[in-house]
Amino acid sequence: MNRYQEVLSLLEQAVKSPENLEKNINQFHKIIYDEEIECSDWEKEVLGDLAYDLEYYVDDPEMRKEAPSYYGEEKAVTEIADILIKLKKRIQKRTYNTY
Repeated sequence: MNRYQEVLSLLEQAVKSPENLEKNINQFHKIIYDEEIECSDWEKEVLGDLAYDLEYYVDDPEMRKEAPSYYGEEKAVTEIADILIKLKKRIQKRTYNTY
């Protein structure tokens, strides 16, 4: 599995198993910020934007009260699911256009 597929798998796991959300987000951040992923510039931008947005995910409800920009599990899962839909549509379109 290449790193791009690994990133998609991490994001899918985050949506399917929110109890592991923090762990999956941390792994996602590590890959996005520390490694080079082979994918299109558009995909890199989308993943980079998601990584930035997920910086505001805070698991602890008490800590979320410290800043209005912090959010919890529900919004994080929604953000990730929306990005997965965008990425999968792009992959399908790219695959369809190669035939």
